[in-house]
Amino acid sequence: MRTPFAFVLVGVLGCTSSSPSSGEQPPPVSPSQPEVEPEPEPEPEPEPEPEPAAAITVQMIAATLADDCGRGPTAPPKAAPAKSKAKSRSKADEPMGRSRAKRSKPRCRQSSMQLAIAAPAGIDPAQLAVKSVELSLESGAPLGTLEARAPSLWSEAEGYVPWDQRIEAEQDLSVSYALTEPDWSKVEDRRSQTYTVKAVLSIAGDDRTVQQNVEVAAPTSLPPNVKT
Repeated sequence: MRTPFAFVLVGVLGCTSSSPSSGEQPPPVSPSQPEVEPEPEPEPEPEPEPEPAAAITVQMIAATLADDCGRGPTAPPKAAPAKSKAKSRSKADEPMGRSRAKRSKPRCRQSSMQLAIAAPAGIDPAQLAVKSVELSLESGAPLGTLEARAPSLWSEAEGYVPWDQRIEAEQDLSVSYALTEPDWSKVEDRRSQTYTVKAVLSIAGDDRTVQQNVEVAAPTSLPPNVKT
């Protein structure tokens, strides 16, 4: 009688342990979320390219054909302001003897050429160099070459100051170069002639040609008491 009872008890216990406990719920299954792609970052705006050296303008505004005094340019550019009256003296203010001495003393006038240079905004710094300066008659007959030296920059406060021939953006420059004396032996009646001064310049490796027609405006190295 005991054996059948024990078998039934074990069977009931086995069925009870294998069934899920009441009250427990399976975890909810969340629906899958679609992946959101990140928005692309805006591309940076390209920096403006610098203006080429060709944007720099240069012209010869004046030239003086006279002596070679062994110095740099002295004559102010055409656009230079007039000298202050406080610094100028009339001939009537000078003693008679001193005025005559000044008139009789030979005057050396430096040969030179003047350039006007304008550089717009946005250019890279550029270097200027004078490659050659040629002198000819207005008819085109060549009279040889002149050597350029002493590059100088005009300053209203200081006059001409040494210049490193460097051109920066947004500059308007008045510059001048001293020139060697022309070979006047090749010209007859030189004061009645019109000449052409032609210069070949290099700006950042770009060659430019500028020129100016000029006359001999004043006597050069005249002896005393010679009327002009």
